[in-house]
Amino acid sequence: MSKLNPGILFDASRSWNGYNHQGKLALYYAIQEITALVHPGTSEADDRENLKPHFLEIEYMEDFSVGKFQANGDAAYVSVHQVKDRIETTPSAYKSAIQGLAKHLIDEPSIKEAYLHVTSQLTLQKAFGEYVSEMVTDLQWITNHENKIKKEKDTPENRAILSELDDLRKQYQAFSKSQMAKIALYSYQIAGTKQTFCPEDQAGILLKNALTSFYQKKFPGTDKPGTSFVEKSYLYMMGNLDQHVVDRSLNYDAYKAAKKDRRILFSQIYDWLISDECQTIMATAEGSVLRGVRTDLFVPTDYMPAFDTLNLK
Repeated sequence: MSKLNPGILFDASRSWNGYNHQGKLALYYAIQEITALVHPGTSEADDRENLKPHFLEIEYMEDFSVGKFQANGDAAYVSVHQVKDRIETTPSAYKSAIQGLAKHLIDEPSIKEAYLHVTSQLTLQKAFGEYVSEMVTDLQWITNHENKIKKEKDTPENRAILSELDDLRKQYQAFSKSQMAKIALYSYQIAGTKQTFCPEDQAGILLKNALTSFYQKKFPGTDKPGTSFVEKSYLYMMGNLDQHVVDRSLNYDAYKAAKKDRRILFSQIYDWLISDECQTIMATAEGSVLRGVRTDLFVPTDYMPAFDTLNLK
């Protein structure tokens, strides 16, 4: 991101692991979308073809994003998602995240939804949309940055930064109410209750529920919607996502040069979902399989990074 973009201030991949809250929510959201797009009785080939234009993207434009390839091959974002695992309950604590979501909508007005995911219930004294409006129109951070630059030496670089800041102010000032309405707290259905926060210990349950719903729709009358298969599928899904993150770190230059695609196609996630490979997972506790995989992967060497130094962007 640009240093002038108040969105993601750091790369969450530094603390990523296969069972990260962010990763669970990304898969949960994507699998819900996939479930809506597939139909009982259709062939796997037809499902893949239907899902092929859609993709999930982790840790790039946002914490996670969902998009669709257009007929001309261009990728267009449909929804962008900021995930905040924090204890703060005041809306102002999430101001940077909200301003970052607004910047995405400024840059790509065709985005349909911009969601903030939180783990704590926010204390709202008014509609969330009113907080969004106040935060997006409060441009003091731009003024502060301008004042800082003006105190520095007058250089071509600083003049360019001031010009960029002026353009940025104009963009925020022109931000429409219809665009602002796209920014919302994501709403979950947890234990039969609709709520706008998901505690960290509930994310895995949500993902398993999404898996169950997919299998009930696609494979009714089989053992796949059952607890045993879903538990193994859950580990398998998270393992595949884990490997995606690892590959992006180890092949950073190839991804940066677009020699490898950072997007995960819905058709690929569909293949994970319908695979019977998860049946080979014999783990009795969450993460035991993948921790073993990581032990092999992250042996300290001169060329292999430690997990807490992963960089994906």
